[in-house]
Amino acid sequence: MTTQYDVITKIKEMLPDVTNGIIKRSENILSSGALNLEAYEDNYVLPKIIMTACLHDIAEAYEPFNKADAKTVRNLRNF
Repeated sequence: MTTQYDVITKIKEMLPDVTNGIIKRSENILSSGALNLEAYEDNYVLPKIIMTACLHDIAEAYEPFNKADAKTVRNLRNF
């Protein structure tokens, strides 16, 4: 049986990989030429756009391997 502490500990262990993945993917996006940086103001709009794209990619990498887990994920997104 797992505890709340166990789950949070494991999530904390995964965070550096997620953070590094976001940074690496952001660098790839920025160097791809897909964006005109001059079209954006120096605020948080573009970083949020890039981070959203990165988080979608990372979410796919962490997707569950069976239908029951996927159903649990969909359910948890309602809270």
